[in-house]
Order: sequence, then C-alpha cells, then structure tokens
Amino acid sequence: MLATLALLTVGLFVVYPLNQAHVFGAGNDEADGMNVAASNLLHGRYLYLGHTWAGNPIVPWPGSVFLAVPFVLLGNSAYQVVFWLGTLYLVLDWYLERRAAAALALIWSIIVLSPIFLDYFWSGSDVVAAAMFVTAFSIITVKTGQQASRWHLVAAGLLGVALSSRANFALAYPAVMIALYRARGIMPAVVSASTTVISFSLVTLPFLVASPANFTPLTSRTLMLQAVASTAPTLVVGLSLAAIVVVILVGRSWDWLANASLILAVPIAAVLVLTFQTRGFGAFNWYPDYGITYEFFAAILAWKLILQKSEVPRRVTAPQTEPAIAAYSRE
Repeated sequence: MLATLALLTVGLFVVYPLNQAHVFGAGNDEADGMNVAASNLLHGRYLYLGHTWAGNPIVPWPGSVFLAVPFVLLGNSAYQVVFWLGTLYLVLDWYLERRAAAALALIWSIIVLSPIFLDYFWSGSDVVAAAMFVTAFSIITVKTGQQASRWHLVAAGLLGVALSSRANFALAYPAVMIALYRARGIMPAVVSASTTVISFSLVTLPFLVASPANFTPLTSRTLMLQAVASTAPTLVVGLSLAAIVVVILVGRSWDWLANASLILAVPIAAVLVLTFQTRGFGAFNWYPDYGITYEFFAAILAWKLILQKSEVPRRVTAPQTEPAIAAYSRE
C-alpha cells in the first residue's frame, strides 16, 4: 500500500498544479473552494464568503471543512486525499478480517475501473475525500457497534462530522442505523443515532442558521438542479426518501453496504435521467463526480461477496486410524 500511496502522491504533485493552471480543460476548483472555506474558518469569518478561482460558490458542508483544516495548515486541502486513502485502506484491512491483499486489490479495482476517481484524486477534490472518509467512518461505526466496543460512540460522533460533507452522503446513514439495530437492538441503535445527529447538528446548524441565504452548499445545489428541470429538487428529494423507506421496509435482511449503495445511487440516477431528457446524452459529463459517492460502498460489498465465495468450507472426515484400531481390537 505504501507504494500505491507514493505513486498517487507523485501524481497529485504533478497533476494538481497543471489542473489549477487550466492545462487540463477548465481545471477543477473544488480544492480551492475548500481552501477558501477553511481559511475563513481559521480567521473567524463565515465559511461561505468568497468564491473559487473559477467564480463558483463554495459547496462543501461544514463538517468537511473542519476535517480539511489540518491539511490547509500544511499548505493545501488537496493533500487530504492521500491521508484519507491510507486511512480507508487500514479500515478495509480491519473490516475484511486482516486481509491486506484484498483491501489493496479493492482499492486498485476502484482506481482502474473508475477513471473519474483518479481524475478527482489528482485534483485534490473534496468529493473523493468525503467519499473515502464517510465510507471509513461508516464502517468503523457499524463494526464497533456490532462488537459493542467502548469506542462506538466516538465513532458515531465522528461519523456525524463526516456526514456534514455533501448533502447526499447523509442518505447513507439509514443503512448504518439498520445495521446497528440488527446487531444490538433498538435502544443502542437510538443512542448511536442520537450521537451522530447531535454531532452533525453541532458542526452544521450554526452556519446554516447564521445565514440561510448564504449557505451555498444548499442554495447552489438547488439552483443547479433547477437548471436541469424546475421539478428536479422535489423529484430528487422524493425519490431519495422513497429509497430510504424501501430499505427500511424490505432491506433489513440485506447487507448494509447494499442498502447504502442503493440509497445513494437513486438520486444520482434521477439526476442523470433528467439531464439526459433536457440536454441529451451529450450531457453525461455534467455530473461526473456523482458516482464516486456510492462506488466505495458498492465495491466493498462486491469484494465481500467474492471473499465469501472463495472460502471453501472444511470437510470433516473421520480419523484414518479408527479402522486399524477396530481391526486390532477384534484380533
């Protein structure tokens, strides 16, 4: 894994400056937006003052900004993608029962099969960083809950901060809560969920309440959806809620990773269908980063199934010495 991180880090230091210099098309300004927001936070200003170098509003939610602050202090929020990829690898190794090779193969399958991931990784995008830390904290929360670990509520609190990154990531939480309910029962699941909700609220609501009109994570995304179709915001919210209801009603016996993937994929599919209808199939590149939001959950589920099928049950056979012993006793 160290070689993989070294390779991707070299790519980041080579590609990121070229991207910001617009060598690759228009460039990706998401890391710049995160730098602006974190700088505002460090200087005691409202997070969403200012714009990116491309003139776009700042769209990461507050939790994501808090998590990016250490990397901004190091020089650039773009560096966080390396840290979170390494963290995700360690979490996957733990979750897959110390199968380091499988964890590495899983990460490489995403790198190879998802060119958008590599593009956004080398752009230092907060979207790919959020996809990794939301996945990591979700896994830690579920597994520590299943193990009744004393660290579970800490994990649940960190998950609340992580979910305050992009609006659609919060949709994965019902899958986490169902997994906790199945493992521990209703009261431990409620306590865990309360911890996550309180943590999410503490990092999010102060900025939302202070200036709702300037809370660009919501306002800019709403305007973007309305540009696709006037009914898009209502439709996306409605379908997302419907997906959550379906998972609650019939997905309680499914793997929680499948539930999370399903809920996250529904609004993405809805946006893409609306975009195709209004702009044609040439508009596919309008939302290239959306698939990143659910692909980690789906990839981990796929590898879990592969590992389960590769485990051949040991056949119990009778000791070979028994017939010989029986024959000797008869003599």
